[in-house]
Amino acid sequence: MVAVITTIVSAATLLGALAAGFGWMITHFDRRLDRMETGLGDRIDRMGERLSSRLDRVGKRVGGVAGEVTDLKVAVARLEGPSRPPLQLTR
Repeated sequence: MVAVITTIVSAATLLGALAAGFGWMITHFDRRLDRMETGLGDRIDRMGERLSSRLDRVGKRVGGVAGEVTDLKVAVARLEGPSRPPLQLTR
């Protein structure tokens, strides 16, 4: 009878120790993941700001180039003039 009670108490103690160990691991990993997530979120925010500023600068440059191309097209069209005299429509 004592052996059965000892076995039951030992099994319960082992299960309790395993549950406590898993609980500690989950809590420990959860804290580490929270710290990692915070650090990673800050890095992503900084990279997003840098990317946004770079895209703004590229957009300004592209807008400037588009304006220059338009001016160039107008200048070339003025230099070339009409390619032929206007057609005379006769009846």
